[in-house]
Amino acid sequence: MADDIVVKWSPGAQNKLLNVYPDTIVYQVARMTLDMSYTTIPLSNRKNAGQLRRTSMAAGVRGSNKNYYIGSYTDYAKYVWKMPNESTNWSTPGTNSQWYLRYWNKSGKSVINTVLERNKLKWL
Repeated sequence: MADDIVVKWSPGAQNKLLNVYPDTIVYQVARMTLDMSYTTIPLSNRKNAGQLRRTSMAAGVRGSNKNYYIGSYTDYAKYVWKMPNESTNWSTPGTNSQWYLRYWNKSGKSVINTVLERNKLKWL
């Protein structure tokens, strides 16, 4: 017994699935990672306290075409990123180095699932 199945694409649906949808998902994953890791970005007890957090949020998610990144506009972010957690006296509890990576390693699967669930019905 053989059955034929015919698929009729809604106008633009195939393009959305192949091009638009993946780009949107990647952007939203980056945005959620930035937003959710905000409280783990180190603060300083110096005159520029909070600058690393502020500039990270101000920089937002940058990039395009499924190639997005998050970061900070401060010139010292790369040094703080590399600081050893064990021997650094972090001035604010809960902050650490490699804040985006640590959040991603802890919650990446949850971020992806949340973003996919949020977009589930939007594209059909």
